[in-house]
Amino acid sequence: MSEKSDLRDGEPCGHKGCLSHVTHPCEGCGRIGGRKHPMSDLRDGEPCGHKGCLSHVTHPCEGCGRIGGRKHPMSDLRERAREWVNAVWCGPTASKLITDLLQALDDAEREERERCATIKILHITQTINGNHRVVLAALDQRQVVGTADIAWSDKDEPVLCNVFVAEEYRGKGIGKQLVDAATEWASRRSVRLWIRVTPGRLVTWYERFGFKETGEMDGECLWMLLAGTNH
Repeated sequence: MSEKSDLRDGEPCGHKGCLSHVTHPCEGCGRIGGRKHPMSDLRDGEPCGHKGCLSHVTHPCEGCGRIGGRKHPMSDLRERAREWVNAVWCGPTASKLITDLLQALDDAEREERERCATIKILHITQTINGNHRVVLAALDQRQVVGTADIAWSDKDEPVLCNVFVAEEYRGKGIGKQLVDAATEWASRRSVRLWIRVTPGRLVTWYERFGFKETGEMDGECLWMLLAGTNH
């Protein structure tokens, strides 16, 4: 339910127990503890104004607490805990429980960042029947958890394709590492790097890496070209 914008902080909306909702939004106004979060009106993919907001894909943005421009369940839990501490008086025991909760969230986020840092990208160059291909493999220890291919088109230009991350590893920034490795590969060789995507959310995602729409179509897919290369 949308929040009532004309309500002041601490003013009840009329819904039963409005101001007592300190761990979840009130059903009447959507606020927590009678207070509206300053970033609650942001749509997914809309930057908050903090530097690099949408590029934070492995940790929350300092401005809005979202990851990659999208609200993360962990940041929501963190915000609720803080609202609880700020809106409700609680004794030493309860305060310690909330402090421990916030510390546990910090530890979980740090462990996730450290795990992402252990992912290594391996480049494998193949030539099969005269066709060249570069395989990018994301490795966690010795386990392959993600891959991407750079193949050559009929025009003899490299095309990034088949970007894939194992389901249990998604949301950890591995896809970003694979695409970053591909764009760095193209930059070092001063070649044009293309990608063919289905119109939709993927277009916005690849735009973050510098790919731009060219207006060219291949069936129902559109071609994007890495910005900064000649077209």
